[in-house]
Amino acid sequence: MGNEAMAEQARNKLLELGERKLALNPDDAITLSRMAAAYAHRGEKEKAYAAIDKLLQIDPTDPLGRYNCACTYAVLGEREKALACLRTALEGGYKNIREWVKSDLDLVSLHEDPDFIALLAEFG
Repeated sequence: MGNEAMAEQARNKLLELGERKLALNPDDAITLSRMAAAYAHRGEKEKAYAAIDKLLQIDPTDPLGRYNCACTYAVLGEREKALACLRTALEGGYKNIREWVKSDLDLVSLHEDPDFIALLAEFG
C-alpha cells in the first residue's frame, strides 16, 4: 500500500515469529516461504537463498511455496528463476485472484515483462 515503514515492521514481526515457529518445526514450508521474501526485502540475500533451498528440499512442488519463491526471486532480481517458479506454481494449481498476482508488489519487477504478461494470459 506504499507505506514502507509499516511494511518493514510487518516483515520484522514475520521474521521474529517465523524464527520461533521454525525452532518448533524446522520443516514448516509455508513459514520458510514467507520468510524468504522478507529476508530478500531486507537485503539478507544469503538467508533468502537458504530459506528457498530448504523449502525446495522439503516440498519442491507445493504451489504456494513456489509462488512465494517466485516473489523472493523477483525481489532479488532473478527474473528467470522468478518466472520459472511462477510457472510451476500455476501449473501446480496455485489459485489466486489473477489481479492479485498482477499487482503483487513482490513481483513489481516483472509487472511490465512480456513473459510475465504472457504467463498470466496463459493461465488466466
